[in-house]
Amino acid sequence: MTADCHTHSLFSPDGTEEPRDLIETAIKQGLTHIAITDHADLMTPDNFTGIDGGNIDRYIDTLLALKEEYKNKIYVCVGLEIGYTPQSEQAAKELVSGIYPEYVVNSVHYVRGSDCYAKEHFADLDKAEAYGQYLEAVRQSLNCPYRFDAVGHLGYIERFAPYENARITFREFSEQITDIFETIIRKGAILEANTSVSGAPSASLPSEELFKIYYDMGGRKITTSSDAHLRIDIGRKFAQTEAMLKKIGFEYLTVKQNGEQRQLKF
Repeated sequence: MTADCHTHSLFSPDGTEEPRDLIETAIKQGLTHIAITDHADLMTPDNFTGIDGGNIDRYIDTLLALKEEYKNKIYVCVGLEIGYTPQSEQAAKELVSGIYPEYVVNSVHYVRGSDCYAKEHFADLDKAEAYGQYLEAVRQSLNCPYRFDAVGHLGYIERFAPYENARITFREFSEQITDIFETIIRKGAILEANTSVSGAPSASLPSEELFKIYYDMGGRKITTSSDAHLRIDIGRKFAQTEAMLKKIGFEYLTVKQNGEQRQLKF
Protein backbone atom coordinates (compact mmCIF):
# COMPACT_ATOMS: atom_id res chain seq x y z
CA MET A 1 0.00 0.00 0.00
CA THR A 2 1.08 3.56 -0.60
CA ALA A 3 -1.11 5.50 1.83
CA ASP A 4 -2.30 5.48 5.43
CA CYS A 5 -5.16 7.94 5.69
CA HIS A 6 -6.18 7.76 9.35
CA THR A 7 -3.61 8.17 12.12
CA HIS A 8 -3.47 9.84 15.52
CA SER A 9 -0.75 11.75 17.34
CA LEU A 10 -0.48 13.23 20.82
CA PHE A 11 -2.92 15.94 19.72
CA SER A 12 -5.62 13.31 20.30
CA PRO A 13 -6.73 12.60 23.89
CA ASP A 14 -5.88 8.93 23.37
CA GLY A 15 -2.67 9.51 21.40
CA THR A 16 0.92 9.65 22.64
CA GLU A 17 3.11 9.88 19.54
CA GLU A 18 4.79 12.97 18.15
CA PRO A 19 3.49 13.65 14.61
CA ARG A 20 7.10 13.54 13.37
CA ASP A 21 7.47 9.95 14.60
CA LEU A 22 4.37 8.85 12.70
CA ILE A 23 5.77 10.43 9.53
CA GLU A 24 9.20 8.88 9.97
CA THR A 25 7.63 5.45 10.46
CA ALA A 26 5.53 5.83 7.33
CA ILE A 27 8.63 6.72 5.32
CA LYS A 28 10.48 3.66 6.63
CA GLN A 29 7.56 1.51 5.54
CA GLY A 30 7.73 2.92 2.03
CA LEU A 31 4.48 4.85 2.12
CA THR A 32 4.14 7.89 -0.12
CA HIS A 33 1.16 9.45 1.67
CA ILE A 34 0.15 9.79 5.32
CA ALA A 35 -2.82 11.68 6.72
CA ILE A 36 -2.65 12.68 10.37
CA THR A 37 -6.25 12.91 11.49
CA ASP A 38 -6.44 13.73 15.17
CA HIS A 39 -9.73 13.56 17.02
CA ALA A 40 -12.29 16.34 17.13
CA ASP A 41 -15.16 14.85 19.13
CA LEU A 42 -16.97 18.03 20.11
CA MET A 43 -19.68 18.35 22.76
CA THR A 44 -19.54 14.74 23.90
CA PRO A 45 -20.89 13.62 27.29
CA ASP A 46 -17.47 12.40 28.45
CA ASN A 47 -15.54 15.52 27.28
CA PHE A 48 -13.23 13.48 25.04
CA THR A 49 -12.97 16.47 22.64
CA GLY A 50 -9.43 16.49 21.19
CA ILE A 51 -8.94 19.31 18.66
CA ASP A 52 -11.34 22.18 19.20
CA GLY A 53 -11.56 25.85 18.33
CA GLY A 54 -8.99 26.67 21.00
CA ASN A 55 -6.14 24.59 19.61
CA ILE A 56 -6.93 24.02 15.93
CA ASP A 57 -4.44 26.72 14.83
CA ARG A 58 -1.55 25.19 16.80
CA TYR A 59 -2.41 21.77 15.41
CA ILE A 60 -2.53 22.95 11.81
CA ASP A 61 0.62 25.04 12.13
CA THR A 62 2.52 22.05 13.54
CA LEU A 63 1.46 19.78 10.69
CA LEU A 64 2.05 22.41 8.00
CA ALA A 65 5.64 22.82 9.20
CA LEU A 66 6.14 19.04 8.95
CA LYS A 67 4.41 18.94 5.58
CA GLU A 68 6.98 21.41 4.25
CA GLU A 69 9.92 19.70 5.93
CA TYR A 70 9.10 16.28 4.49
CA LYS A 71 7.73 17.37 1.10
CA ASN A 72 10.49 15.59 -0.82
CA LYS A 73 10.02 12.31 1.07
CA ILE A 74 6.29 11.83 1.65
CA TYR A 75 3.03 13.71 1.26
CA VAL A 76 1.85 14.78 4.71
CA CYS A 77 -1.88 15.42 4.62
CA VAL A 78 -3.22 17.76 7.30
CA GLY A 79 -6.33 15.94 8.47
CA LEU A 80 -8.92 15.75 11.20
CA GLU A 81 -11.34 13.09 12.38
CA ILE A 82 -14.70 14.58 13.26
CA GLY A 83 -16.65 12.43 15.69
CA TYR A 84 -20.20 13.18 14.59
CA THR A 85 -22.95 14.08 17.04
CA PRO A 86 -26.09 16.06 16.16
CA GLN A 87 -25.37 18.72 18.76
CA SER A 88 -21.85 19.42 17.45
CA GLU A 89 -22.72 20.03 13.79
CA GLN A 90 -22.26 23.79 13.81
CA ALA A 91 -19.11 23.70 15.94
CA ALA A 92 -17.61 21.14 13.55
CA LYS A 93 -18.58 23.29 10.58
CA GLU A 94 -16.64 26.22 12.04
CA LEU A 95 -13.65 23.99 12.78
CA VAL A 96 -13.24 22.92 9.14
CA SER A 97 -14.26 26.20 7.50
CA GLY A 98 -10.77 27.07 6.20
CA ILE A 99 -8.48 25.50 3.61
CA TYR A 100 -6.98 23.39 6.40
CA PRO A 101 -7.57 20.75 7.56
CA GLU A 102 -7.39 19.55 3.98
CA TYR A 103 -8.77 16.09 4.73
CA VAL A 104 -11.71 15.37 7.04
CA VAL A 105 -12.75 11.90 8.17
CA ASN A 106 -16.38 11.83 9.31
CA SER A 107 -16.90 9.09 11.92
CA VAL A 108 -19.57 7.95 14.34
CA HIS A 109 -18.53 6.94 17.84
CA TYR A 110 -21.51 8.15 19.87
CA VAL A 111 -25.05 6.94 19.36
CA ARG A 112 -27.82 8.58 21.36
CA GLY A 113 -25.29 10.05 23.76
CA SER A 114 -23.34 6.86 24.41
CA ASP A 115 -20.02 5.71 22.97
CA CYS A 116 -20.25 2.31 21.24
CA TYR A 117 -16.84 1.59 22.80
CA ALA A 118 -18.47 1.07 26.20
CA LYS A 119 -20.06 -2.22 27.24
CA GLU A 120 -22.77 -0.21 28.95
CA HIS A 121 -23.89 1.05 25.54
CA PHE A 122 -25.40 -2.36 24.77
CA ALA A 123 -27.36 -2.76 27.99
CA ASP A 124 -30.96 -3.80 27.27
CA LEU A 125 -30.38 -3.63 23.48
CA ASP A 126 -30.52 -6.59 21.17
CA LYS A 127 -28.42 -6.64 18.01
CA ALA A 128 -31.17 -5.33 15.74
CA GLU A 129 -31.79 -2.35 18.02
CA ALA A 130 -28.14 -1.49 18.69
CA TYR A 131 -26.99 -1.85 15.09
CA GLY A 132 -30.09 -0.21 13.69
CA GLN A 133 -29.47 2.84 15.87
CA TYR A 134 -25.81 2.92 14.88
CA LEU A 135 -26.54 2.76 11.15
CA GLU A 136 -29.19 5.43 11.58
CA ALA A 137 -26.55 7.68 13.19
CA VAL A 138 -24.11 6.98 10.33
CA ARG A 139 -26.77 7.91 7.80
CA GLN A 140 -27.56 11.09 9.72
CA SER A 141 -23.87 12.01 9.79
CA LEU A 142 -23.78 11.97 5.98
CA ASN A 143 -26.21 14.91 5.97
CA CYS A 144 -24.01 17.02 8.23
CA PRO A 145 -23.55 20.71 7.28
CA TYR A 146 -19.75 20.56 7.34
CA ARG A 147 -17.46 19.33 4.58
CA PHE A 148 -15.89 15.91 4.83
CA ASP A 149 -13.86 13.70 2.52
CA ALA A 150 -14.12 10.18 3.92
CA VAL A 151 -16.40 8.00 6.01
CA GLY A 152 -14.42 6.49 8.86
CA HIS A 153 -14.54 2.94 10.27
CA LEU A 154 -18.04 2.00 9.13
CA GLY A 155 -18.86 -0.88 11.47
CA TYR A 156 -17.11 0.61 14.52
CA ILE A 157 -19.85 -0.85 16.70
CA GLU A 158 -18.74 -4.40 15.79
CA ARG A 159 -15.52 -4.02 17.76
CA PHE A 160 -17.18 -3.99 21.17
CA ALA A 161 -20.57 -5.62 20.64
CA PRO A 162 -21.42 -8.56 22.97
CA TYR A 163 -23.46 -10.50 20.42
CA GLU A 164 -22.58 -14.00 19.26
CA ASN A 165 -22.51 -12.87 15.64
CA ALA A 166 -21.21 -9.31 15.87
CA ARG A 167 -20.84 -8.71 12.14
CA ILE A 168 -23.08 -6.23 10.34
CA THR A 169 -24.54 -8.32 7.56
CA PHE A 170 -26.33 -7.11 4.46
CA ARG A 171 -29.10 -9.65 4.99
CA GLU A 172 -30.01 -8.11 8.33
CA PHE A 173 -29.59 -4.42 7.46
CA SER A 174 -29.92 -4.26 3.67
CA GLU A 175 -32.09 -1.13 3.49
CA GLN A 176 -29.87 0.95 5.76
CA ILE A 177 -26.62 -0.22 4.17
CA THR A 178 -27.95 0.43 0.66
CA ASP A 179 -29.02 3.93 1.65
CA ILE A 180 -25.63 4.67 3.25
CA PHE A 181 -23.65 3.44 0.25
CA GLU A 182 -25.88 5.27 -2.23
CA THR A 183 -25.32 8.47 -0.29
CA ILE A 184 -21.54 8.02 -0.05
CA ILE A 185 -21.33 7.42 -3.79
CA ARG A 186 -23.62 10.34 -4.63
CA LYS A 187 -21.58 12.71 -2.49
CA GLY A 188 -18.28 11.54 -4.01
CA ALA A 189 -16.94 10.62 -0.57
CA ILE A 190 -14.27 8.01 0.16
CA LEU A 191 -15.07 4.80 2.02
CA GLU A 192 -12.33 3.92 4.46
CA ALA A 193 -10.90 0.40 4.83
CA ASN A 194 -10.04 0.67 8.51
CA THR A 195 -7.72 -2.03 9.83
CA SER A 196 -8.13 -1.23 13.53
CA VAL A 197 -10.34 -4.23 14.14
CA SER A 198 -9.39 -5.48 17.59
CA GLY A 199 -12.43 -7.35 18.86
CA ALA A 200 -14.29 -7.18 15.54
CA PRO A 201 -15.19 -10.33 13.56
CA SER A 202 -13.84 -8.85 10.30
CA ALA A 203 -10.33 -8.17 8.96
CA SER A 204 -11.35 -4.61 8.14
CA LEU A 205 -14.15 -2.17 8.81
CA PRO A 206 -16.37 -2.39 6.91
CA SER A 207 -16.18 -6.12 6.22
CA GLU A 208 -15.31 -7.79 2.93
CA GLU A 209 -18.99 -8.56 2.38
CA LEU A 210 -19.93 -4.90 2.61
CA PHE A 211 -17.05 -3.81 0.37
CA LYS A 212 -18.39 -6.23 -2.25
CA ILE A 213 -21.83 -4.63 -1.95
CA TYR A 214 -20.30 -1.16 -2.25
CA TYR A 215 -18.33 -2.20 -5.34
CA ASP A 216 -21.37 -3.80 -6.99
CA MET A 217 -23.29 -0.56 -6.42
CA GLY A 218 -20.61 1.35 -8.33
CA GLY A 219 -18.50 2.55 -5.41
CA ARG A 220 -14.85 2.94 -6.36
CA LYS A 221 -13.48 5.55 -3.95
CA ILE A 222 -11.73 3.75 -1.10
CA THR A 223 -8.67 4.33 1.03
CA THR A 224 -6.61 2.38 3.56
CA SER A 225 -6.47 3.50 7.17
CA SER A 226 -4.70 1.97 10.14
CA ASP A 227 -6.35 4.26 12.71
CA ALA A 228 -2.95 4.01 14.39
CA HIS A 229 -2.46 5.63 17.79
CA LEU A 230 1.05 4.18 18.03
CA ARG A 231 3.78 4.38 15.41
CA ILE A 232 4.14 0.60 15.33
CA ASP A 233 0.60 0.34 13.97
CA ILE A 234 1.18 2.51 10.89
CA GLY A 235 0.23 0.39 7.88
CA ARG A 236 -1.07 -2.45 10.07
CA LYS A 237 -2.60 -5.37 8.10
CA PHE A 238 -2.37 -3.44 4.83
CA ALA A 239 -1.05 -6.39 2.79
CA GLN A 240 -4.04 -8.49 3.82
CA THR A 241 -6.41 -5.60 3.16
CA GLU A 242 -4.91 -4.88 -0.26
CA ALA A 243 -5.35 -8.52 -1.27
CA MET A 244 -8.99 -8.44 -0.19
CA LEU A 245 -9.74 -5.20 -2.06
CA LYS A 246 -7.99 -6.36 -5.24
CA LYS A 247 -9.92 -9.64 -5.16
CA ILE A 248 -13.16 -7.68 -5.13
CA GLY A 249 -12.03 -5.61 -8.11
CA PHE A 250 -10.72 -2.34 -6.69
CA GLU A 251 -7.70 -0.99 -8.57
CA TYR A 252 -6.72 2.18 -6.76
CA LEU A 253 -6.91 4.19 -3.57
CA THR A 254 -8.35 7.69 -3.43
CA VAL A 255 -6.46 10.24 -1.32
CA LYS A 256 -6.53 14.00 -0.90
CA GLN A 257 -3.55 15.98 -2.14
CA ASN A 258 -3.27 19.72 -2.74
CA GLY A 259 -7.00 20.19 -2.40
CA GLU A 260 -7.92 17.52 -4.93
CA GLN A 261 -8.79 13.85 -4.85
CA ARG A 262 -6.05 11.75 -6.41
CA GLN A 263 -5.98 8.11 -7.40
CA LEU A 264 -3.06 5.94 -6.29
CA LYS A 265 -2.75 2.64 -8.15
CA PHE A 266 -2.31 -0.51 -6.08
